[in-house]
Amino acid sequence: RSNDTASRVNSSGLIEKVRTNQVLYSEDLTDSAYTKFSMIVSANAGTAPDGTTTADKIIPTTSNTNHLIHTNVITSAGEYSFSVYVKAAGYSKVGMRESQSVGFFASFDLTSATILDSSSDQNNTITSVGNGWFRITSTRSYNGDINLGLIPLPDSYTSGQPLFGYAGDEVSGILAWGAQMEYGVPTQYIGPTTSAA
Repeated sequence: RSNDTASRVNSSGLIEKVRTNQVLYSEDLTDSAYTKFSMIVSANAGTAPDGTTTADKIIPTTSNTNHLIHTNVITSAGEYSFSVYVKAAGYSKVGMRESQSVGFFASFDLTSATILDSSSDQNNTITSVGNGWFRITSTRSYNGDINLGLIPLPDSYTSGQPLFGYAGDEVSGILAWGAQMEYGVPTQYIGPTTSAA
């Protein structure tokens, strides 16, 4: 937050605020900073949007239960944007959720590039960045620390809370890369982060 008043010129030639990515290990979902519920994370399983082989694959297990990967982000109260790059890798739907609260979620279809559903008081986007990759974002006000969740969704999902029980096949999943939480509206990706924001 300390550098939010600074500015830079982004890739589109527009001036935007300099922000801090509060998510640790933004390109390493295998790290212990992420809690995995009935999920397998395969490191460096695909080519990321920046051309490096650093995209991780998140894969639901065969357990008929909730499947979620999440990380805690320490913030003060205010409006924040959560964003991550995702690509279909067996599953073509994905959900984002504030996993310690009831109702804060957004879900996306990576085939039709559409927002399937979301809770109220959020601004969500899905943007193609090429090669099957999309950047999904969700902006809303929070009261403090945020627990960010990412959920691969089966074809049977159409709407509603994305956290529900189903059995995966331990092969199909979603590629994910560049997780970010920043103060205010989304800006360009800030990373990679490791053990510090």
